[in-house]
Amino acid sequence: NIESVQELLTECEKIIKIEKERRSHMKELQKILDKRERRETVKRLTLEHTFRKQSIPLKIPTPPESQEDITELESEDDKEYLK
Repeated sequence: NIESVQELLTECEKIIKIEKERRSHMKELQKILDKRERRETVKRLTLEHTFRKQSIPLKIPTPPESQEDITELESEDDKEYLK
């Protein structure tokens, strides 16, 4: 009877060892998958940001209505150029 208990204990130890190895392996796989997922998320967000940045509509200024407005804009441009 003692021998059968010893055999059971030995089997239990083997099972525990195998389970520990399995868990360790699963943790490593999960780390690899998490790393890959983070990398893909960064790529996706970077692409989205780039697309969003490119897709911002350009603001086209309204044309000046009078000759005074045109002269004023030209003088502002001259000031900017002279800086």
